[in-house]
Order: sequence, then C-alpha cells, then structure tokens
Amino acid sequence: MEPTNDAFNGIISKASYSGADKQWLVDLLDRYEMADRRISAEDPFQLNEVRGKLFKVPRGQTKAEIIADGRRNWDGCWNCAGTTSTMSPSRRARSRR
Repeated sequence: MEPTNDAFNGIISKASYSGADKQWLVDLLDRYEMADRRISAEDPFQLNEVRGKLFKVPRGQTKAEIIADGRRNWDGCWNCAGTTSTMSPSRRARSRR
C-alpha cells in the first residue's frame, strides 16, 4: 500500500492492528527515517505521537517496533505538508546521504 493520507489514516484508525498493519507502519517509519522522532518543517509529513505509545526502538537497534495494539492505545496525529496526500522521500533523508 502506497503511503497516502487515506492509507495511513485507514490503518491508524483501526481498533486492532494486524501484523501486516504493524509491518506497514514499521516500513513507513523506516522509509522516512521517523523512528528517531525528530520533526522537521521540511519533512513532507509528520507523525506527532504523544508520549511514545505507538512505537519504540529497542536499545541498540535502529528499526522501530509497533507497540500499540490499536488506535485506542496511543495518542497522536498525522500531518501531511502541502496539498498532496502522496508522499515522496523526505528532503531530510536525501540530505543525510
């Protein structure tokens, strides 16, 4: 599933996350380097997660692990910059190369 506002909102709004849902979220966090929880105005989208309840990054690892079982288990929101809902790799990710 391509990361769009509709796709993301469709997954995070579920009462219960399947293994495939969690993997999709992990892949998204990895693809856009969001596991470090740093937010930049240059990013094409932002995940504003309150109190770290959606995912964790185990000590010594770089890959996120989804710890929420469903939408009621975490607080936060998804913000997409601009008017498009389709995301491309962030400028921040490209500038780190």
